[in-house]
Amino acid sequence: MRFRSSFLVPVAVLSTLFACGGEDLESIATSQDMLTTPATGADFKPAGLTLVPPWASGVQHTITQAYGVGAHIHTNESRKTNDHHALDFDLRLNEDVYAAADGQVVFAGKATGATSFASFGNIVFLRHTVGAEQYYSLYAHLSSVAVATGATVTTNTRLGGAGNSGSGESPTVGTFGVHLHFALYRNASFQTAADARGPYGGQAILPEAFASCSKNGSGSCENLVLNDRLTRGGTTSTGAGGGGGSGGAGGSGGAGGSGGAGGGAGGGGGSCGSTCTQCVLTQRTDILPFYQSSGWDTSCGSRDSIVSNWCGIDPASCGAVQSGSCASACGVSSCGSSCTQCVLAQRTDILPFYQSSGWDTSCGSRDSIVSNWCGIDPASCGAVKSGSCASTCGGGSCGSSCTQCVLAQRTDILPFYQSSGWDTSCGNRDSIVSNWCGIDPASCGAVRSGSCASTCVAFDPPPQPTLLNAQIETVSTPQFGRIDSFGPYGGWAFHASYPRTGNSGLGQRFGFYSAGAAETVGQLLSARFAANRVYTFRSFAQGGSDNAGSVPYEIGYASTDGALSSFRLLARQVHTTGAGWAPTSGVAYRTGSTGAELGKQIIVRLGDRAAGGSSDIWFDNLEIVSAAP
Repeated sequence: MRFRSSFLVPVAVLSTLFACGGEDLESIATSQDMLTTPATGADFKPAGLTLVPPWASGVQHTITQAYGVGAHIHTNESRKTNDHHALDFDLRLNEDVYAAADGQVVFAGKATGATSFASFGNIVFLRHTVGAEQYYSLYAHLSSVAVATGATVTTNTRLGGAGNSGSGESPTVGTFGVHLHFALYRNASFQTAADARGPYGGQAILPEAFASCSKNGSGSCENLVLNDRLTRGGTTSTGAGGGGGSGGAGGSGGAGGSGGAGGGAGGGGGSCGSTCTQCVLTQRTDILPFYQSSGWDTSCGSRDSIVSNWCGIDPASCGAVQSGSCASACGVSSCGSSCTQCVLAQRTDILPFYQSSGWDTSCGSRDSIVSNWCGIDPASCGAVKSGSCASTCGGGSCGSSCTQCVLAQRTDILPFYQSSGWDTSCGNRDSIVSNWCGIDPASCGAVRSGSCASTCVAFDPPPQPTLLNAQIETVSTPQFGRIDSFGPYGGWAFHASYPRTGNSGLGQRFGFYSAGAAETVGQLLSARFAANRVYTFRSFAQGGSDNAGSVPYEIGYASTDGALSSFRLLARQVHTTGAGWAPTSGVAYRTGSTGAELGKQIIVRLGDRAAGGSSDIWFDNLEIVSAAP
């Protein structure tokens, strides 16, 4: 057994050594003693997560790029991909890539956007749950992808073919040479925007030791370095069983698998997948041959994901089968809310559209898909919800009666906010209308005092005795858009997942300020300016290493009571933020014995770009204090 040249013997090992009367250290040392030491910020793989080499059993591959070299950098950066402990292996073009552990597909497809994402090319990103924590494995530069987002996989599931994709090149020709890039993370995130898809954040995890594996012919697969040769042991279900079909005696189709329709039936494929999957494939014998011709792995472990994918691209015929001859085996009636089910049954074009746009259209995503569609096409959504689906959809209760009336009159509002990246789902409609009224008060007033007069009152938020949600801890999930009485223009976001290192004990959630031409965060108070006082508006702020910028702190008054839009500036102070959380001095204003502001309601704001704002800033713990000079 070979140890690192320098190590500390854990206390538990020493106590065992003495308890055993001085047995030799070789016989009792833990396996972790042989592992590579994780880089600063990284960590060991947990004992509850078993990894095998991500290729077929009996095959050997060489490490062509090891830890901490080339693009294998970062261990716990919040906004980067932490690939310090990634490994590159010399797989051949289109060689089968398998899951290294059982899990679920978070994303399968082409990484896009920022260079660090696009350079991965075609990827599969898997989630592995260990206790209360989530671990993720990445398989990059694939020539093809053989699983669908949302699918459940095992170590016998083929994820796709090895390739050279990346950096915006074709699926099989990139800039790196054909290989498999493999990485493991803890609590990473995945960005899913169409123009930026890829993993980021979390913590780099040392993938050692691989199970069912030998290194350089005899050693265990740990303490890995460049040019080590790893051989996967055990068996992968890609060659046994099956009968008939173009795969001969099952060929590479496993239990029927990719031996085609004949192989599937001959290999006892009826027991492959859920009871619903089995029923569907029995009724629709054309499905497996189609996916086989498209390069998918149709072996036993992939059948559920194949049926899920087919239902996403052909929901009408899928629904007919699942609710017809396979009704007793398939639970499609519980796929989403009763409203979602009704809407998708009436509008069979919705799921194919989202599928073609790269969305996950599996069962658990249907509610969010319908919500998104209603945000970008409120007119037709409303017609369906108030028509054939009226009994199951509660569209009438989406926002206040005033909000409902305004959005019915102005069908352009939600698409505008949707295109600007706002969350336009039901719970945010009131804040969207309030925000719109802040940036377009004339047309807002015309609608509210005209066709919506019976349901609408003044658009300004009520004055508050103190800053609402000043510590930004009351929203349970990340949200985009104006929250509480912050407005009248800009968006701000709460992020529960943002790293809290060095945040001075501020809590778990933070406000987000993005300087734009008309993005202002502000609040109207019921408190009024008094004579001969000093008023200070301040907060904590952080820019981060990659987006340090400036925040204009502003204090002023409402020239008209209760009207946030009647802001009159008294003082402004621009602060530059750095990489760490720090309190700002904010802006201070001293009243005199006389002045137009005396007796007027106080308004505090973070100004827009014209006021000196720049970049994207995190802020927290806002406060306004009044003191004697």
